[in-house]
Amino acid sequence: MQRVLIFISLLLSLSVSFAQRVDSPRSRSASDMGGYSALELNQKQVEKEAELSQLLERYQSARNPSREALKARMMTVIYELFDLSMMQKASEANSLRLTLQSLSSRTDYNKNQEILKLKKELEMVERQLEQRLNLRDKIVAKRLYDMTN
Repeated sequence: MQRVLIFISLLLSLSVSFAQRVDSPRSRSASDMGGYSALELNQKQVEKEAELSQLLERYQSARNPSREALKARMMTVIYELFDLSMMQKASEANSLRLTLQSLSSRTDYNKNQEILKLKKELEMVERQLEQRLNLRDKIVAKRLYDMTN
């Protein structure tokens, strides 16, 4: 659990750098998916998917020398998509944590059941984050392989 929390904070801090490099020089906080709102994050993913689709079309019609450069760019875009996806998952985990905190201050009769349910959900999301982090390179390589072969 501690490893996942460290990863989430690292991912959010890296996402700030990514956001500043890819989007604009304006400053972003790490409190909300690297500075992106959910709508901006979804838009960014749509843009990256479209870019990846265009790169794939160019890759399929390209000759051998330029294919490697396109393939390298495709891998970069897939990594960016992966990181955007991880930001969404990290945000989901953070949202669950905030909900748990607010539930602990309540005094109604369903509080314990709700807290247990949310704790299980949070543990599942954190496990998924850790698994995906551990498999990041394999996931990206497989997606690139599937697209190019």
